[in-house]
Amino acid sequence: MCVALLQKLYQFKQIAVKSNTVLQHHIEATKRIKLEHGFADSEIEMPIAILTEETQFTQSINNSCPELHNIPIQEENQIRKRRRKSEPKKKKVRMKCPKCEKTFQKYENFEAHMRNHFGKKPDIKCEQCEKTFPNLRNLHSHIRTHTGVRKYQCLTCGKNFAYLNVLKNHELTHSGVKKYVCHICNAKFIQRYNLKTHLDTHTNQKKYICGQCGKRFSQPGNLKIHLIRHTGIKNVACQLCDMRFYVKSDLFKHMRSHSSDKPFSCEYCDKTFKSKSFQIVHLRSHTGERPYACDFCPKRFMSRKDMRNHRMIHTGERPHKCALCNQAFIQKCALNRHMKSHEKDGPVMNAIQGIEQSAVAVSYAAWDDV
Repeated sequence: MCVALLQKLYQFKQIAVKSNTVLQHHIEATKRIKLEHGFADSEIEMPIAILTEETQFTQSINNSCPELHNIPIQEENQIRKRRRKSEPKKKKVRMKCPKCEKTFQKYENFEAHMRNHFGKKPDIKCEQCEKTFPNLRNLHSHIRTHTGVRKYQCLTCGKNFAYLNVLKNHELTHSGVKKYVCHICNAKFIQRYNLKTHLDTHTNQKKYICGQCGKRFSQPGNLKIHLIRHTGIKNVACQLCDMRFYVKSDLFKHMRSHSSDKPFSCEYCDKTFKSKSFQIVHLRSHTGERPYACDFCPKRFMSRKDMRNHRMIHTGERPHKCALCNQAFIQKCALNRHMKSHEKDGPVMNAIQGIEQSAVAVSYAAWDDV
């Protein structure tokens, strides 16, 4: 019933449009006759009979389908919208691959696709580093790494970014939404890539190797930081004291020493801490958890730093050396106690400062991460 009603309604609309067109042509012709011959309006009669066929069809529809008058205008518009959505949209196809018949609308995408078929090297080259790209869009995106242009700004913290997708990922850190959860340790992450990188830490597969000392890492970022430490260059400086660091993350940890805030509290006692890592280690003193085991003896430890210091007893490694007598120690606190024994021989402040500024032979494996 509804389909038949819609068909009659559509036929009526077509007749109405046709009648309106005929009537408009007749009105224009009548005006021309009046201007040419000077007739009065009463001397020319409108040919109402021209609408006889349409009028009869309209009356037949009204007699057979009186419910047409009851259809609201909004409902009729919704029917039209659904009809337009159901009709397939035709895409304008300009280029077609002769080998796989894949179609493209943009020439640069078509050109890059053809290169994949025939193995032709891209001839779009960066003038500064001679790196090649399959299309101009990728080249323009790459040039920002040389120019330093950062046109995308975070509205929350004001930080600027060179790429829009990097800005969108950064904005997620302000929202606090971490929808990617590790199924092993329930750690949460903002991006899927961070979760994928984290899962490598559970497999114990360390496929990233340092070419200088042979140390292995499970994540490429840790290897990158490790290589910076090999250079011995500390480019990150503290604005409040004379301390310098290899990477910004070390500076962030150091800045807590200048602040009196202790936002991390223990749920078992009243102690508070400046960093999350200190809080985690302290909580293990309540729970009794000792996740780090020595591979030489049965001893276990609450923090990785304690385990590494203990391990040096077995290996004989003593990375902290005295600049005055060449005596070596496992821990830096032991070296500081030893330096006080030289005070009776004279001031040693210059020697201590020299130790801080020089490249001390510290084992990179003893970096204090929990």
